[in-house]
Amino acid sequence: MSLWGEVTPIEDPLAEVLEAADTVVFDFDGVLADSEPLHLQSYRELIADMGGSLDEDRFRALIGRKERDIWPAVISRPADIDELVERRAAIFLRLAAGDLAVDPRIAWMLQCGFAERIVLSSGNPLIVERLLDEWSIAGRFSEVRALGDSPVTKIEELRRIARVRRSTGTWRGVLVEDSPAALAEGSALGLVTVGVVHSLNGPADVAGADFVVERSA
Repeated sequence: MSLWGEVTPIEDPLAEVLEAADTVVFDFDGVLADSEPLHLQSYRELIADMGGSLDEDRFRALIGRKERDIWPAVISRPADIDELVERRAAIFLRLAAGDLAVDPRIAWMLQCGFAERIVLSSGNPLIVERLLDEWSIAGRFSEVRALGDSPVTKIEELRRIARVRRSTGTWRGVLVEDSPAALAEGSALGLVTVGVVHSLNGPADVAGADFVVERSA
C-alpha cells in the first residue's frame, strides 16, 4: 500500500485549519519523521570514537540547536567542527537507511488542503534534502530552508516568512513544530500552532500549541 493510502484524516478540527491555511511551515527533525533517536545514536557513536559519552537528558536539552552549536557543548577538547558535521551526517544517513520513514501523522497533514508548504529546519541541509528525496516528498514543498550552515536562526527565518507573506495582504499560516520556543514564536506571530510529540519529548513540551498531535500508537 502506498504511503498516502495508509493514512486516514482523524483530527477533523486540525484538517479544517490545514484546509484553510495559505502556508504551512513544517519543522523537519522530530516532525516529518521521528528522527531524534537516530540523531542521538549518531552523536553517541562519534563521541564514543573520541573517548567520550553523551547521555539522553543532555541531548534532549540541545534538541533544536544547530549542530555547529551542539558540538562545543558535548565535547571537551578542540576539534574540527566541519569534519565532525560531515562524519556524523554519514553515520546518521547509514542509521536512517531503510528504517526512517515519514511520520503517518505528517503524511496525513500533507494531504490536507492546497496550501504552500515550507520545510524550516535548523538541520544539516545534506541530511534534510537527502531524506526528502528518499521519501519522495520533496515535490510537496515549495521551499526547503535547512539552516544548519546558515548564520540565520530558525526563529529569524520564521519571522521573515510571516512578514513577507503578510506584506501581500491577508495571510493564514500554520506552524508544525516540536520545539517549545518555536511554537511560542509562532503563536506570537499569529500562526496556528501544531505541536508534535515524538520519542524524545512529551505532551508537556508542546502543551502551549493550539493543537497537540500525540505519538502514533
